[in-house]
Amino acid sequence: MPDIFNEIMQQTALLPTHLILWLSWMFLVSFIAPLLLMKHAVARRIVLVQLAMTLFALFLFSEAGLSRLLGLAHVLFWTPIVYYLVRQIKAMQAYPILLAWAKVCIVTMCLSLMFDYVDVVRYILGERELLVNI
Repeated sequence: MPDIFNEIMQQTALLPTHLILWLSWMFLVSFIAPLLLMKHAVARRIVLVQLAMTLFALFLFSEAGLSRLLGLAHVLFWTPIVYYLVRQIKAMQAYPILLAWAKVCIVTMCLSLMFDYVDVVRYILGERELLVNI
C-alpha cells in the first residue's frame, strides 16, 4: 500500500499548481475541517464518507492511474453528501461555525462535481490517458 501513496504523491506533484492548490483546498474543507467539528454528528458522518471515498479512490487509482476516472469517487460519494448537507442547513442554524463550514463545503463540492461529472463522461467516451506525463 505505501507504494500506491508514493505513486499518487509523485503524479499529483506533476499537476499544474492551480490544481494542486484546488486539491489541497478540497482536502482541507472536506476532511480536515470536519475533523475539527467532530462533536457534531454531521461532521462525523462526512468524515466516514470521506474515508470510504478515499478507499474507493485508491482502488480507482490502482486501476486507471491519475485519470479522469478518479472523478467517479466524487460523483458517487459527494453527490449524496451535498444533498445531505443541504437538507441539514436548517438544523445547523444554532451552530454558526458548523453552518459556515457546511456552506463552504457545499459550494466546494458542487464546483468540483461540475468538473467530475464531465471527467467521468469523457473517460466513458474514451479519454483514458493519464492527466500527467510520467
